[in-house]
Amino acid sequence: MILIRRRATSPKPRISKRLREYLLLNPGAQHYVRPAKRISLGNRVTPLAHGDVSFAALKTALERAQDEIYIVSWWIEPGLELDRSNWRAPKSARQRHELERIILARARAGVRVRIIIWEPFNAKNGAIWYLDRSLPYQLAAQRLAYLRLTKATRKFRKQLRKISRKNDLVLTPHPDRQVYRLPIPIRGRRIQTIFFYGGSHHQKIWITRSGDNLIGFVGGVNLRQHDWDTADHQVLDHRRSKSDRLAKERIDRDKNGLDSDYPPRHDWMSEVKGVAALHLWEEFRLRWKAAGKKDIKLPRGVYGALTNRGGELAEIVHTLPKEMKGGSREIEAAYLEVIKNAKHYLYIEDQYWTSESLTQRLMTKLIFAPQLQVIFVVPNKAEDAAGFLIAAEQWHQLQRLKQIAGRRLRILTPMRKHPTKPGYVDIYVHAKFAIADDMWLTIGSANTNNRSMFIDTECNINVINGRKAKDTRKEAWRHMLDSSIGGDSNPLRAIRTGWDPIVRRNDSKIRRQEELDGLVVTLPPPKIKARLPKRLRRFL
Repeated sequence: MILIRRRATSPKPRISKRLREYLLLNPGAQHYVRPAKRISLGNRVTPLAHGDVSFAALKTALERAQDEIYIVSWWIEPGLELDRSNWRAPKSARQRHELERIILARARAGVRVRIIIWEPFNAKNGAIWYLDRSLPYQLAAQRLAYLRLTKATRKFRKQLRKISRKNDLVLTPHPDRQVYRLPIPIRGRRIQTIFFYGGSHHQKIWITRSGDNLIGFVGGVNLRQHDWDTADHQVLDHRRSKSDRLAKERIDRDKNGLDSDYPPRHDWMSEVKGVAALHLWEEFRLRWKAAGKKDIKLPRGVYGALTNRGGELAEIVHTLPKEMKGGSREIEAAYLEVIKNAKHYLYIEDQYWTSESLTQRLMTKLIFAPQLQVIFVVPNKAEDAAGFLIAAEQWHQLQRLKQIAGRRLRILTPMRKHPTKPGYVDIYVHAKFAIADDMWLTIGSANTNNRSMFIDTECNINVINGRKAKDTRKEAWRHMLDSSIGGDSNPLRAIRTGWDPIVRRNDSKIRRQEELDGLVVTLPPPKIKARLPKRLRRFL
């Protein structure tokens, strides 16, 4: 069942006989497989684009869970509405679709619930704080929002424990806590900045167990109200409303053409069945023990029941900080290996691109592989309070690549024209998603930034399967281009006849304030390009 074995004399994992046979039959996959601890055959991985599809799949899995529910998340909003089909109804009618209500109902039915989330704000651990009169409002608002969520989460934990003492919700601070003080030049002034900047527990893993059956989810979607959106990314979609907004308010805002509470959002999750789901459970178990909780085990029958759920080769990889078991940089290693071996194209959708190691590897690859085509889809503006610092660093790293690759590198961002006002609305890219050569696919919580490579806790699934990678690439490109050209079976032809002309047209339409073809335009430069000192860039 487990495909990777270890020799007693060597700590390095090696490829099993069954996996070697698979690679002989699938020679195209050889360049994307490396000896790893948690790589397995017989999986079925279903990519889930956007929050509506992801939350619908989670709701179904939760309602069908018979024995256990495991959740690891960066954060949880208990009032999250998983189903928005009845979004105009009074709150009393919508509550049955809330995450909290669904989980509590399963707990009352005897399902055991274990949840781990990050504790972001306390005396020793937090986010960036600016000691300057021009910037405190956004940070104060962010802190208050987190404190309100913390209050709701503690109430949720109390309700779970009241049903059964076996249920638990654990808030865990990150072990890496550091403080820096320095002035940063911004707009001609030197702003005194204090960094209370530890790492975060950034994984998003959801698992349910019914008897011997495990269903896992891993990706970038947070369990929050504003992580929901559809593939249409409509600007005035009032299903993206706050959970506590009254039905009359929602209807009135919709009739009057007012903006929705939350902007459009692009993200990916994946549903996992097979041995890889067991490996996701092992990731939960690692975090559970790290939180100081008693070790957990699965029934013996689970291990044998998961061996043949599909035909896909999948690998679970993670990032752990050095304070946890000495640290692990499996996600970084996987990215570096794929960049090294990519032959035709790399397609990356990500919230950030600030990783120095990935930039260096891709620069080298672009020099020695003049045929390689690269597409980046990133947000126009970061939603973090320190977004201007992230945007400046990202621009610097991407321009280094652009100087080498020229037209072979496309740096894009998605937008929609506002239907009632002049201008365009950014579609926020929260995805952590990449495809290489219609053979390798990754979906997870890890951004392509320095933090996700070696500070934060992260988890990704890598799928090495030509059919799955190609089908997912077609879906992603049709969505971005809003055209059947994206579904071309030849990715290089799709780039030449789809991406390049559509982006050129859209860049021209932006200047004329016209409706776009598809979503993507060339990323504009940030307003502020000042970089952090080198010793602090590791936190971006």
